[in-house]
Amino acid sequence: MPTVRKLLLGAVGTFLLAVVAWVAGLVSGKLLSFRPADEYCGEHVKALSWHFIPLTHQCSFTDGTSRELVPAWVNPLFFVSLAATLVLILLAMRAANRP
Repeated sequence: MPTVRKLLLGAVGTFLLAVVAWVAGLVSGKLLSFRPADEYCGEHVKALSWHFIPLTHQCSFTDGTSRELVPAWVNPLFFVSLAATLVLILLAMRAANRP
C-alpha cells in the first residue's frame, strides 16, 4: 500500500500544478482584468476573443494583426499535468488491485 499512497500523492501534486498553471494563465493573460481593453492591449483594438479551455485571450487590431496575452507555456503545462494526474491515478488503481 505505500506505493498506492505515493502514486496518489503524486496525482494530487500534478493536479495542483495544473491548477496553479491555469490560474497563472488567467492572471498573466489579463482574463480577470476589468479594465478597458485598450489599457492592456494598446490602441486600435478591433476585437477581443477568449476561451477558458484551452486558455487563450487574444487582442485583434484594426490592421489585421493579433496578440496572444496568455503565455505560451500555460496550456502545455496545464494539459501535461492533467495527463500525468490521470496516469498516476490509473497506476494507483492498478497497484491497489494487485495481490
